Amino acid sequence: MSYDDLILLQTSAQMVFAVCLFGGIAFFLTGLIRPRWVGFSKRLWVILSTFGIWLFGVMIYGGAIAYTHSQPNGPHAFESYMDGWTARLCIQDPTRENCAELKKKCVERDPTHPSCRILAGEDPKKFYSTTTRTNSQ
Repeated sequence: MSYDDLILLQTSAQMVFAVCLFGGIAFFLTGLIRPRWVGFSKRLWVILSTFGIWLFGVMIYGGAIAYTHSQPNGPHAFESYMDGWTARLCIQDPTRENCAELKKKCVERDPTHPSCRILAGEDPKKFYSTTTRTNSQ
């Protein structure tokens, strides 16, 4: 999967998690008011079903995070961060030792990866934030 596909997968899982979270809250509140409105006869079933909805959302989101982290070109893979750092250094000094290896990797693998896009001339700040927050008073 390409880097953009992995980001899309992770974003979709976040949406499923949000729907399960807020849908579970709505289901829970409606079921506590009147269990018959959600198709149950007792509030215990409403509570257990709500936990089931939330568990489903957590499993989908956790599974997507685990999958994207396990991919070598994933958004939070260690190799991905190191490639981004190497790309920044290659912009400053194209004769560095790892630059040729990174360019070869970009040709063979995934040109949508941020490190490859940085080598192609895009702004690194678009992909990696290096700013720190300050408290303004």
